[in-house]
Amino acid sequence: MVMGIYDELLAIGKYLPQTLTYKESLQAMPPLDLTPVEEFTGYGNYTVSRPMFYDLILKQVPPHKIHFGSRVLNITEEDNKAVVHLSNNSIFEGDIVVGADGAYSAVRQRMYEQLRTKGELPKADQEDLPFSCTCLVGQTGVLDPEKFPIVALPKCLFNSIHGQDKPFSWHTFNTAQGTICWMVLEHLSKKSSKAAMEHRFRDTNNSEWGDHPAQAMCNETRDFRLPLEGGKTGTLGDLYDATPKEYISKVMLEEKVFKTWHHRRYVLLGDGAVTAMHDAIALANLLYAMPTKTSSDITKVFEEYHKERYPAVMESYNNSKQLAKIFDTGIEGAIVNYLTTHMPMWLWRQVTPNLKTLYVTMGDYSVKYKRAIRMEDFFKNPREESMNAADDDATALQDMDENEWSQVEFEYLPALQWLALKGPWTFDKHVLKALCSKVAPNM
Repeated sequence: MVMGIYDELLAIGKYLPQTLTYKESLQAMPPLDLTPVEEFTGYGNYTVSRPMFYDLILKQVPPHKIHFGSRVLNITEEDNKAVVHLSNNSIFEGDIVVGADGAYSAVRQRMYEQLRTKGELPKADQEDLPFSCTCLVGQTGVLDPEKFPIVALPKCLFNSIHGQDKPFSWHTFNTAQGTICWMVLEHLSKKSSKAAMEHRFRDTNNSEWGDHPAQAMCNETRDFRLPLEGGKTGTLGDLYDATPKEYISKVMLEEKVFKTWHHRRYVLLGDGAVTAMHDAIALANLLYAMPTKTSSDITKVFEEYHKERYPAVMESYNNSKQLAKIFDTGIEGAIVNYLTTHMPMWLWRQVTPNLKTLYVTMGDYSVKYKRAIRMEDFFKNPREESMNAADDDATALQDMDENEWSQVEFEYLPALQWLALKGPWTFDKHVLKALCSKVAPNM
């Protein structure tokens, strides 16, 4: 499937060669160079504001195929047809219904109600959506380069600032249109996550995410400082004041993959941006090759779709959870940030082809190391044969106690990075303590 919009996408995007991380004091950490990813994929990284990307995609769809301002009230199956009932009393019929309407999909909810009535909905799919972050997002209007030098730069700067002794991180990037997109993450504790969730599900009007709560979060964070280039700094308040109110939203970042994706003539797409696009492509290809429109053939296609996409979605979900550690303001985030920003370029190039296996999980109560390589030998002589020899000579670490871990010398920082990148595995509490004692003094 070729959409033919690549050149248009580049025209509205801004090239992103690296990302920058700052402490709250605006002390910069080493930049994260994205060149190895570009070398591996053959494509550069570009940032595009959500409204611009939305408009570009919308232009590809004939206007008569989109109906705005209507909510799905119910879905039914009648006479071998899927029927959609909208809030404006309109009714549409078709062979299937594809629910692509977000984390709180009305299609999914109606479908799950039918399955729950029959006792066929897994318990896991009946649980509420958990989340550990609330997120304030927005985009300024066109800015004056004299006041905001960052918007005049020929390339994109993605800046991440991590709060000290506060549960916030904030992130900005400049666009090709002379604006700044910004995001503020509040990292919730388990207790406050539960309280926020209970509040949301009690409130059917969803007022927690209206204008007033967004403004309250703006007020709470407006004095947070950020770099603007050209020797200038500013605050989030400067960006808030330059942002149209309709471009400010407060959302939550849900963390869940449902097990049930289809029932009868109804099927769901994901809500994970790129993952959802891949879902759509996979489903479209399977539907194109479907022999008939009978219920049995539709069920077979949906089952094949789930079989094809579920492992990839779970992998993406796990990667996303680990990526979130970079934004975390706790000790785990500090460790991951330090390892990432101090990674030598040769190691980046070694691991880039295996980024899909990049899992680093800390804080569990069990040590699950597959093996340990001869770190010193490998990092003094980083050749493929050294890597193979190190793997062949690997020693299990499952029985290593706290005292033994305290004796581990991380003289070669890349060795620690290699351990992290060789996952999946988890770090026990005493391992975290050892990591902190070795790494934290350098952060």
